[in-house]
Amino acid sequence: MIAFSKYGKFLWDFLCFLLAPSIAFWLRFDFNLYRIIPQYLNLLLISSVIESCLGLLFLVIYKPYKNIWAYTSIKEIQQIFKLVLMEKGLFTLIIFVSGLSGFPRSVFIVSFVVTFLMMLFPRFLERTFREKKYVSYGSSDYKNNVLIIGAGEAGEKLLREIIAHPELKYNVIGFVDDSETKLGGFIHDVKVIGKVEDIPDIAKQYKIDTIIIAIPSASGKDMSRIYSYTSKTRAKVFVVPGLYDLIGSKVSISTLRPFGLQDLLTRDPVRLDLNMARGYLGGKKVLVTGACGSIGKIICQQLISLGVELIALDNNETGIFDLEKDLSLYSKITPVIGDIRFKERLKSIFTTYKPEIVFHTAAYKHVPLMEIYPEEAILTNVVGTLNLIEVCQESRVKQMINISTDKAVDPVNVMGMTKRFTEIMSIKANGDGTQFSTVRFGNVLGSRGNVIEVWKKELEQGQPLSITSPNMKRFFMLTEEAASLVIEASCMAAPGELLVLDMGEQIPILELAKIFCETQGYQLNTDINVKYIGLRPGEKLEEKLWADNEKVDKTSHSKIMRVISPVPDLSWNEIRSIVRRMEALIREGKIERAKEELKKMTSNSKNKFLKKEEDIQPFPKMMEEGKRFNP
Repeated sequence: MIAFSKYGKFLWDFLCFLLAPSIAFWLRFDFNLYRIIPQYLNLLLISSVIESCLGLLFLVIYKPYKNIWAYTSIKEIQQIFKLVLMEKGLFTLIIFVSGLSGFPRSVFIVSFVVTFLMMLFPRFLERTFREKKYVSYGSSDYKNNVLIIGAGEAGEKLLREIIAHPELKYNVIGFVDDSETKLGGFIHDVKVIGKVEDIPDIAKQYKIDTIIIAIPSASGKDMSRIYSYTSKTRAKVFVVPGLYDLIGSKVSISTLRPFGLQDLLTRDPVRLDLNMARGYLGGKKVLVTGACGSIGKIICQQLISLGVELIALDNNETGIFDLEKDLSLYSKITPVIGDIRFKERLKSIFTTYKPEIVFHTAAYKHVPLMEIYPEEAILTNVVGTLNLIEVCQESRVKQMINISTDKAVDPVNVMGMTKRFTEIMSIKANGDGTQFSTVRFGNVLGSRGNVIEVWKKELEQGQPLSITSPNMKRFFMLTEEAASLVIEASCMAAPGELLVLDMGEQIPILELAKIFCETQGYQLNTDINVKYIGLRPGEKLEEKLWADNEKVDKTSHSKIMRVISPVPDLSWNEIRSIVRRMEALIREGKIERAKEELKKMTSNSKNKFLKKEEDIQPFPKMMEEGKRFNP
């Protein structure tokens, strides 16, 4: 393979400027040296000296020779074009200002073209030899026959990546695309050989081993349709992540992931308004509690791409270490080990790092476990949240976004009650500087300990899939869109607002199990058995996103709604006292009494403190009327 050394590259680029005037004169006068030498020799020597000096100056400043020529891209070609254009412009200016007469004007243009093409030539030569070395489709070295779905930009970039990595031993047989204008066309000598509906026949004819879906903009319905055809083959299926998931990344082999259950959600996921989020959060100091958790980690990843100064707080030492190692590749991150249960520790953290906005994701979430250990749920979810709210107020933090769950709606378990209590606190704490609001959503696919992870482990161990009840239903969303909703809420939420995502219809768990088995290449009740284990402590057959006594309004976001929720008719100081009393009861070992306090505060049907429905008003309306929310 042809390759130039660093010094060889510099010398070639310098010669492109030094020789350009001579070649330009030569071309201008039809290769007639007998006319050039006697008539233009002085001008030729002067212009060569000027060009070489200017070329040397621009090469030292912009250093185009340091790029790896075998991977020359459009961006680098544009940079070379700008460099040569600036140098020739300055050269032309010097010639005219110096008053040199008799200089052929066409030489300026020819000199520009000569220099530009000479600089590009060895770069394309290296790249061509690299690609010719790697592209040997059909040879015995390539054992993995690949079919790419989507003959668009993502598919083209993916093909270039495959060409550049022969060690993968991928043999791209062709593309499939439903666009009539692309059928029969070629991308880098690889043909678009059919439509999506042709996949089973193509896979059989060409013995396809791997199918890659390269359509980042595909909706859940699109993916379901594609899967209906890929599932008829024996090929492994991989997916280029969605456009939103590619924030801060690019389409490449390293970003591919196996086709999974999340790809079959027919509800189109929420997309973050990047411009609004970057405008609101960019450059700010943002603290995330529970930064190593499923939601917290993704929020951190997305915040990094928005240009925030990230402060990641968690009590998980190993998790914080790993998170800092991963995210520091893209931006600076401040890892902090601490526990929201300890208010003095929180004070120290806020004094040291001075966050402006806080995303509160730290919480215990597993319903059956929290039924066994209610004191832990209360101390972390309720007392820890109060500690955070108080420190935010004392530190004059601009905003705190609290994370809640659909289990906070008509709660029947300790975890749900604690999260409902955090919703109440995030409403009542407003009015003293810091803005508090809450985002409520359903189950998250991809979070640790979710049903998919449980089923995967059972499948690996050859066990039947555990299902609580054939009648159970749940709302589901992706981890990435849950994080995006939280970030979106920080940009649009008014003080005390409770926002919830329109998650469509609930999905029957039995249907989810069926789809899960199909994505793994099995059939439920044929290849894989089911084990019904019954409802666990604190579980319900179905969840709701809002209670019957809560009002729902639209927001400026088509997928986000505002829930106006009844809250206890108590002052903020009274609520703080109740939480501290619960904390004291737990530390005294009076856990049942603490649970009774929790139940009394969160029961919609029996709570004597609840305001009447006609007294509940949206916060924007309250502020328009000049009313101050009762702290």
